[in-house]
Amino acid sequence: MSVRRFDEATGKSESFIDLWDTAAPTERRRRLTGEWARLGGLALTPDGRSLVSGSEDGTGMVWDVSDLPGRP
Repeated sequence: MSVRRFDEATGKSESFIDLWDTAAPTERRRRLTGEWARLGGLALTPDGRSLVSGSEDGTGMVWDVSDLPGRP
């Protein structure tokens, strides 16, 4: 899930993707932050080491998630 939040104090917006532990849904594993428009899609690479995100503004990001527990 990607969320865009506006901070009135700084006048800036923040986009983020939260990664959760599905075995313990109350435990957030990591927050990926950046500047992009609404998220268009997410994909995990076949080796489970990277997460690829694409947004509606054409921004593509590759995130290193190789250190997260429970990956293949």
